[in-house]
Amino acid sequence: MSFVRRKIAFGRILAGLLLSLVFFLSACVPEDSGAYDRGLDALAAGDYETAMTEFTAAEKTDGRRAESYRGQGLVYFNKGDYKYAAKLFSMSLSAMTYDNEEFETDVLFYRAESLMRNGQYEDAEKDYGILIEGEKKALAYALLGEDKLFMKDAAGAEECFAKAVEYEPDFDIYLLIYEAASAAGAKTKGIAYLEQALKLPCSTAEDYANYGKACFYLDDYDGAKEALNQAMDMGNHEAMLILGKVYLNEKDLDAAKNLYLRYRNSGIRLADCNNGLAMCFAEEGDYEKALYYIGLGISSGDPAAMESLLFNEIVIYERMNDFITAKHKMADFLKNYPLDSQGRREYKFLSPRPEG
Repeated sequence: MSFVRRKIAFGRILAGLLLSLVFFLSACVPEDSGAYDRGLDALAAGDYETAMTEFTAAEKTDGRRAESYRGQGLVYFNKGDYKYAAKLFSMSLSAMTYDNEEFETDVLFYRAESLMRNGQYEDAEKDYGILIEGEKKALAYALLGEDKLFMKDAAGAEECFAKAVEYEPDFDIYLLIYEAASAAGAKTKGIAYLEQALKLPCSTAEDYANYGKACFYLDDYDGAKEALNQAMDMGNHEAMLILGKVYLNEKDLDAAKNLYLRYRNSGIRLADCNNGLAMCFAEEGDYEKALYYIGLGISSGDPAAMESLLFNEIVIYERMNDFITAKHKMADFLKNYPLDSQGRREYKFLSPRPEG
């Protein structure tokens, strides 16, 4: 499994911190031009060029060096240049001229994540060691556990995962642990945490979506559909994407296409819906249409969907027996997502194939 699924939970757990962080820091600069906030908006839209321009202005015009370096680090993080992202996050921490625990915690999490994705596991461990002393203990322990799996320390990882659920036994943490273990190539280690998640009560749309996601990972498609439909009825859009994958796995392509088209026509999660439609047509053997929808998804510039879109594009070329194109695209893919375990396996499959 890649980092894509785990990244969603990582971002969601930090979301509350980020909202208060942006408000607090903005209040510290009474004559702020708004460049930093505009940079964040551009970043969310996948417009990295505009984001970099605004973040640079935040540094040069507004004097917000720490925030500017953080923003620039997020651009490189989303582009997959984790080495330079980690450097920028370090510069952000060094540029702080006042105490702000929330800001420091946020940047430390992103620096640790960047270091881990760049294969600098010992350096990431140091940052997580600091973070487990703070308020986001569960998240820090879960990610430290993943880092230890990459370092082949299975016992240390299990100890960290146990600590994470001790602090926060909720859906987000259980799913994050499963997804982290899967990203590190240890999927079976995370299954026990999914089973624990299914014991939690559901009351909100997000609860039902998470319950359905856990069922999906456990191949319980009937349970997944029941929970995901409940989540969708309560207004959760993430559940739609998971339900589409359920239909795809069941080979109910008409149901999957109808679902993706309905949400796409409503303007919801366009990149993800195009990605889902591409895989539906690929299953039907209509590779031209599959690549068309992949292209639409990529052109949207949605950073949250990009890794999955690019990987699925390679899969489609493989199904077309165009192994030369697939091999070259996979080499580029691994430059941006070097720790993607699925990508590394596919590249091993493609590497022995002749160029022509």
